[in-house]
Amino acid sequence: MERDDVSALVQVLVARGYDREARAMLLGGLDPRIRGALPGLGRPTDQALSDVQSLLRYGEVGQHALAALIQNLVEDLLDPASQATLVRLHIGLVGTAPILPAPVASPPPVPAPVARKEAAVRKILFLGANPVGQRLLRIAEEAELIRRELVQSPEGRAFKIEHRFAATYPELQRALLDEQPEIVHISCHGVGGDLVFSDDANRMHTVGGDAVADMIKLLDSVRGCLIMACESGPLAEQVATDSTLFAVGLSDAMSDGAVRAFSASFYLGLARGLPVALCHKLGKNAVKAMKVGEEALPVLFGA
Repeated sequence: MERDDVSALVQVLVARGYDREARAMLLGGLDPRIRGALPGLGRPTDQALSDVQSLLRYGEVGQHALAALIQNLVEDLLDPASQATLVRLHIGLVGTAPILPAPVASPPPVPAPVARKEAAVRKILFLGANPVGQRLLRIAEEAELIRRELVQSPEGRAFKIEHRFAATYPELQRALLDEQPEIVHISCHGVGGDLVFSDDANRMHTVGGDAVADMIKLLDSVRGCLIMACESGPLAEQVATDSTLFAVGLSDAMSDGAVRAFSASFYLGLARGLPVALCHKLGKNAVKAMKVGEEALPVLFGA
């Protein structure tokens, strides 16, 4: 091995780190008699030079020992330039190249995170009217039951419910235009297909069912409505004349408790993505469970 080769090998050893622990690891596998005969020095540079020169003095045995040192070094390393130097020195010593470590496969590229697209919020508009002088309806309790079913569902955050209590007809118009709901839920008194809303003083104000139906059908956002008012079946049927809409109405007078049971179970199914027809059956089943004989009163029209 030429002087320049010795110098190149020493430089690689020192760059690797040739303290006592590293030296013991790199000299592992050498004949113990040869390894034990190598003098121990302090500074890594002096130690590396001493070891290389000492091994070369052992002739062919020393050359094979030095090749073993280079093999250990190759397996531990390094940058491509140092590895090329070691391969050249190994070939010069024993005529063969050292066994190179298998290249470490690069980890597959991590795909960039895809921004999550939030599902569109399905909006429900709840309109309630309970004017003075009429039988008291527990519309606030009905609204709370609906809200509870929505928020407790797996997809609860996909729904938003807006409330308008003591609703007047102008307020119905404003709310429909401002909120652009998908579902309209009306809870009030009714008679003969007309609805009983409030006026500005919360007194009784009868509104023609055909006006309500026309207003609901005016909006492209609306997919259906529930009109939980006595004798609201004709109004629901009129809403559903548009083949894209569904509507639920009552064929006769219905008790307040049965209305609440139907509404809660209807939205129980809706919040879980069930078809409207199945939601309607869930609501009727809840009324049937009450044994009040009113399960046939909510009628589904349209899609």
